[in-house]
Amino acid sequence: MIYISALKGKIFEEEVLSERQPFFLYSSNALVAFGALCLSSVIFELIAFFTGSKAGLHSVVFPAGFLGKVDFVFGVIFAAFFEEVIYRFYLLRALKELLFKVRKNPQNEKINLRLSLIAETASLILFALPHLYLGFFGFLNALVCGIILRVCMIKTKTIWISFAVHGLYNFLSFAVMAAIA
Repeated sequence: MIYISALKGKIFEEEVLSERQPFFLYSSNALVAFGALCLSSVIFELIAFFTGSKAGLHSVVFPAGFLGKVDFVFGVIFAAFFEEVIYRFYLLRALKELLFKVRKNPQNEKINLRLSLIAETASLILFALPHLYLGFFGFLNALVCGIILRVCMIKTKTIWISFAVHGLYNFLSFAVMAAIA
């Protein structure tokens, strides 16, 4: 509802996600983002393995039974959608709007850039914090993945591609860990 309201201009002042791009740009950005997410995950899992960390996806309890697995899959997909809407769409824009109302200076682009960086950083940290249940390396992985997904959203100018990449990444991560466990 937040996303639809924002698209209709009821929440934010700026025009949101209005530019269309050719399909090959969407797909190439999505593939690069998905590859970067997978690479980040592998790097942090290797670091965790070689440092002897027991946290990470190994600590997740996978459901038993067919309905439990179906529920888990839908939970993973909806979690990706929720995180994209809240952390990369709503929270980021709300922080920017709040900071710009307090301090925006039309004559000084450096101040405006700093405010944007503060909002981006706060949004990324707030995205990564709920992933602390995966341990320190899970937190760092979520931070890097948040950056990758934000760049994907900026490049494609749509939340749907970053949602699809995020959902596929989450699903693949859990599927691999369930197969190993």
